[in-house]
Amino acid sequence: MERDRGHYDFGEIDWDEFWRVVKGGGPCHLQRMATRKAAHENGRWVREAAAVYANKQRTNQQAA
Repeated sequence: MERDRGHYDFGEIDWDEFWRVVKGGGPCHLQRMATRKAAHENGRWVREAAAVYANKQRTNQQAA
């Protein structure tokens, strides 16, 4: 932001670059995807525990 004027400077949008980034060709795409996959893998135990708990609750309700 230009502090002197209090607003951002911007120009014409390069639509080819924009859509290339949107489609996964951006500079941080590989890093972002690796982080996303690691977070998903690290959260596997939570999803498994939630499924076991839900099955236990369902079994207890059916037995009651």
